[in-house]
Amino acid sequence: MRLASLADADALLVQQALLVAELMALEHLDDAEVASRRAESTVLRTACSDAFYLLRALPKSSDPDASRKCLLRLSCYGILGDRSADVRRWLREQGLPELPAEQDVWPRRVFGTVADSFLRIARKDGWADLHEVARGIAELRRLQTQFEQDFLAGISASAQVAALELVSLYHLAKAVELLGTFCGKGTPKDIVSELKFHYFRAIRAASTGGMVELDVLLRWMRAASIQVAQNSIWWLLRSFNSRISEHVRHLASEDVARPLLELLPPQRRALLEDGLLDPAHRAVVVQMPTSSGKTLLAEFRILQAINSFPGCWIAYLVPTRALVNQIALRLRRDLEPLGLTVESAAPVQEVDVFEEEWLTSAEAANIVVTTPEKLDLVIRGAKRRPAQHPLGLVILDEAHNIGETERGVRAELLLAMLNQEYPDAQFLLLTPFVPNGQELAVWLDDQRSRAITVLAADWQPNDRAIGMVYPEGRARDWALRFRTLHTQPAGIETPEPLSLNGQGPALDLTVSAVKASKSKIAAAAAKVLSRRAGSTCIVLADSPGTTWTIADILGQAAETRATTDRVELVKRFAETEIAPDFKLREILDKGIAVHHGGLSPELRFLVEWLTEEGDVRVLVATTTLAQGVNFPVSSIVLATHYLYQPNRGKQEMSPAAFRNLAGRAGRLFQDTLGIVAFAAQERDDAAIEAFVSRQVQELASVLETMVIDVLDRGWDLNLTSLVHHDPRWASFAQYLAHAYRQAGDHERFVADTEKILRATWGYRRLFSSRPAAAEQLVDASRQYANTLRNMGPGILSLVDSTGFSGETLMEVLQRRDLLPSTADEWSPSSLFRAGTPTLAGLFEILIGVRELQLEVPAGSQHRHLAEVLSMWVEGRPLGEIAAQHFHAEGADVTDSITQCCRQLFQRFAQAGAWGLGALQALSGIDTSGLPPEQSEALRSVPAMVYYGVPTVNAVLMRALGVPRSIAVPLGDRFAAEQSGGVGPRVVRARTWLKDLPSETWEEVKPAAARMSGDDYRRVWRILNGMGDR
Repeated sequence: MRLASLADADALLVQQALLVAELMALEHLDDAEVASRRAESTVLRTACSDAFYLLRALPKSSDPDASRKCLLRLSCYGILGDRSADVRRWLREQGLPELPAEQDVWPRRVFGTVADSFLRIARKDGWADLHEVARGIAELRRLQTQFEQDFLAGISASAQVAALELVSLYHLAKAVELLGTFCGKGTPKDIVSELKFHYFRAIRAASTGGMVELDVLLRWMRAASIQVAQNSIWWLLRSFNSRISEHVRHLASEDVARPLLELLPPQRRALLEDGLLDPAHRAVVVQMPTSSGKTLLAEFRILQAINSFPGCWIAYLVPTRALVNQIALRLRRDLEPLGLTVESAAPVQEVDVFEEEWLTSAEAANIVVTTPEKLDLVIRGAKRRPAQHPLGLVILDEAHNIGETERGVRAELLLAMLNQEYPDAQFLLLTPFVPNGQELAVWLDDQRSRAITVLAADWQPNDRAIGMVYPEGRARDWALRFRTLHTQPAGIETPEPLSLNGQGPALDLTVSAVKASKSKIAAAAAKVLSRRAGSTCIVLADSPGTTWTIADILGQAAETRATTDRVELVKRFAETEIAPDFKLREILDKGIAVHHGGLSPELRFLVEWLTEEGDVRVLVATTTLAQGVNFPVSSIVLATHYLYQPNRGKQEMSPAAFRNLAGRAGRLFQDTLGIVAFAAQERDDAAIEAFVSRQVQELASVLETMVIDVLDRGWDLNLTSLVHHDPRWASFAQYLAHAYRQAGDHERFVADTEKILRATWGYRRLFSSRPAAAEQLVDASRQYANTLRNMGPGILSLVDSTGFSGETLMEVLQRRDLLPSTADEWSPSSLFRAGTPTLAGLFEILIGVRELQLEVPAGSQHRHLAEVLSMWVEGRPLGEIAAQHFHAEGADVTDSITQCCRQLFQRFAQAGAWGLGALQALSGIDTSGLPPEQSEALRSVPAMVYYGVPTVNAVLMRALGVPRSIAVPLGDRFAAEQSGGVGPRVVRARTWLKDLPSETWEEVKPAAARMSGDDYRRVWRILNGMGDR
């Protein structure tokens, strides 16, 4: 905040505090180049950070020269205080002072131009600023011959001082010019020596001439310039290997929309001080705040691995489908220019024919992005040929999820399996918070491990205030108050609640009506907070239904505004792919959108795109948005901190989930302050205050928790029994089944049981904390080996290929006579034909499978499920499916579509694809003797269910992000034009789509589509991260 309105006495206190901070920093200015975690450097960094905050708060001078010097000091303080992001943001917000006129006194003109150039280097608003630096200094050289002699000739008494001033400024100009060149091109290589040389002479000249103010300012600029150079991507990543050097050139290139010219403090520390790229560190856990650039660090680690192990492949694991797409797009954009191939494997427990092509191809992808569950199936199903393509690096993003329920135990057991089977593979775990990261790293490698921790207390991408927002007043004369509960940094908290909305109530409702509903309070807060310049506010709701309620409240209080071409494109997409009367269309006209599981994945992506482009001012969302928000968000309003969990109802959000969400409030380089506001009905809310004060706990192994829970309940640790009651134990049973199969001998497995379990994090923790429990787990696993032996090699092979436990497979095999037994019965045209009982019979079996968790009641519901998926695969619009199968009495179209999409995308499609793939394997159908087209059609049945299309070529198009309504005709066109091509079809089809003109899209688009051919092309490019045009 600015202090222009403070009393003179208060402003004087701030100025005195600023002087103390400046003096403290000056005393330690020579420590600027000391390692950042040394005590001396910490003192300097803290003092400079304090000085930055204090000077920024003081009123800005109206005099250009004074304003310029103030900005120079502010920039130096921020740079040396690890607040470079704040400096860039502040300079963009405030703008730069006007340059002195050409006829001004020559030293004033020189200083003004050089100061402007330095501020542009600090701001780094793309290459435009760097070009302006070069132009400005070149212009000074041109003008020097014209103005310098006249200036010196006009001075008599103080000629020597004037000459010394010019000498000082010329050396400063040269130093700034060299710094600008280095930031853009990485030359000269010895930049620090060059800077020291010119600053030494500039300071000596100023000191000799008795120019105290300039002398002090130059000392600040010298330290800051060296820090800018050492923050540069060129400095930090020099001399690693040729691939990383090439990547740096690409990232900093003028051809890139957002060139990367410097690294953030956490990235810098990870590289320079924590040895992220040290090949001696096999297992590395990186704990860094949200929005601090962990993905870029992963890219550097990828390049190091590929350089060290030529021919290897990299597994990049993320928890959700949305993040699979997001990370794959990011890696393609950054790494494909280096000649690396990136593919994503759909997060469904089935490998389709196209995935199998590129997984097993001699030109296999260098980097595979997928979920832990999918990689588990790929590895256990031996879909890659390790001799040709050894696994070189495993990256687990959002690694804190390893401590969460069933998905956590699957991730833990996957890492344990990979660590055993690929002893040369490296591991990189990324997370914003894991208090015991070193323990995780040591689990993966006792000797060659490293935990890199940059705590939130050390650095944040922006200031942040967490508090409660509540209405206060009478009748219709009320206001919203914001009371801070926690701030970062601590010094920006306010002793009294602030008024958010200024004049008049935020909603045309009485205060009692607003207080009666946290949804209304959240809507009112979002309306106010979204007024911040160029900002977006997220409202977090507990369910899709609540998001529509809040969006309706906001819509009633907002005016329809002129929409952009981007908004109109998304509206036409929703009309075509969902339904013409879907409510999202209406609220987009008012700058409002929703984001939840009741939208298709493509529509959610497009909503995120609109938000990133600034077309959405308020986004009302559920936790579908909590992981991987990748667009500017200035504020977050929580209508509740209780969220719906499948099978568990409403549960309080975990501290880790909240920290992850709150860390996304405030936009790097854009917002000075990020706000996180809890909707509250009164000034005091003990539940909210207690929730905010909760700390992230030490990460625990899910396997460890499972064992302790069973023993504490007094139950027997009988795996055969536990598998039937808890999907987490089914995952553990599959881990043992795979190890048993790899051992190849019962006695060998029994002898190695403890060694196999020692690979898991859970066993290691149990062995340290409860040795008796660890021994019981060993005994239980050895006893379970008898069950595995009785299953036989056939069942164990199916465990690996299907992802079902042996117990589940045995149960399903008891009903094997109900499975289709011929290729014709499994053909898509027969299986998905309306009215056929075959699909319903299959789902009658699958509904009882524990791993699928279909959550569909027994009885006639299996027929309902079959009918929904038949319509889905046939290509029927979502609105039509919703109207026929999900319309409840009293519900409107949007409610029906929301329920349809939730069931289809969160349960039916993914579980249905997995289940049908498993049943195909159990049916014993031999596709090897069938014609290739028929064989591929049969093997593509699960993918057809997942993507909602009826042909093999349409599956290929959908896998590449082609909208569903055009996938069939476009797939047919590709097959006709590209038959007989060489190489994986995914790679060929992606290239074909990139070059496909709008006219072809127009030729194949459905006649009834509201979208044009160019619309389809634009949407496909957006979904694939290629831009709007």
